[in-house]
Amino acid sequence: MRGGLLLVRIARKGANFGVVSFGHLKGSSLSRELSPLITIAISTMGARSKKLVLPPMTAGICYHVVVQDAPDDLPQDYLSRPDVSWQRQDGWGVARSRNAAFAAVQTRFAQFSDDDVALDLSGIQALAAALDARPDCAFALGWMRENLPHTGKHAATYALTLLNSGRVGAPEIMVEVAAFRTTDIWFDEDFGLGARHGIGEEYAFVTDAMKAGLKGISVPIALGSHPNESTGDRWAEVDLLRARVALFKRVFGPWHVPIRWVFALKHREKLRQSRHFLRFVFNRLG
Repeated sequence: MRGGLLLVRIARKGANFGVVSFGHLKGSSLSRELSPLITIAISTMGARSKKLVLPPMTAGICYHVVVQDAPDDLPQDYLSRPDVSWQRQDGWGVARSRNAAFAAVQTRFAQFSDDDVALDLSGIQALAAALDARPDCAFALGWMRENLPHTGKHAATYALTLLNSGRVGAPEIMVEVAAFRTTDIWFDEDFGLGARHGIGEEYAFVTDAMKAGLKGISVPIALGSHPNESTGDRWAEVDLLRARVALFKRVFGPWHVPIRWVFALKHREKLRQSRHFLRFVFNRLG
């Protein structure tokens, strides 16, 4: 990004994302070599935005924060930072928020995140280096520190498929922006928190990319810490189980039934504890 105040109006297929301010990036303080390479696209809402904690300024990294139901007094500490841009968005839905943030990205790589993730910038930079070393790949998945594998097949770098990418969370996704723009891959706004199906926007996103011919890898690198429970950890809520069924139908089409059975067997203890195992297997969720 060049020096000065850059204002861009973003619009995509019926979605007006508004005016995005990228702040004052003075050419004297950011040389061409130190210009941002990675944008961390963060989704937040309401008063949660006031609790957002970002790392100190780091060469090569900038942030774009989308705030739904934004308060009048956004955090002043960040409003004045040249590496942080803010965007207010009306309405609800985390997938809408992620699309707005993604549309604003002007760097080579985009890393998605949430307001309750403690970011590990060294890990994010390492994932960018790993993706850069694989010109055949358009995206990479890292891990949250709490789930980082140290042994077994997942402790190595491996190619992603429709079947082995289901563990993905948005703060684990890094994409090569140009490849996703060329193939017109965005988050499905029918999925994710605040949407009709309250889970799965990130899995739909990466599987759409693979169906479009883009390749991805999983790399055993921690990108941050997320100690709080995620939506995907909630197995007792029937609405979320219905959303999983809808997600499998979307991703696998006519093969969704056997895939759902395999998934149920893999997670049978969690489903049995919630007393929904058979209801999920036979799609009797009401």
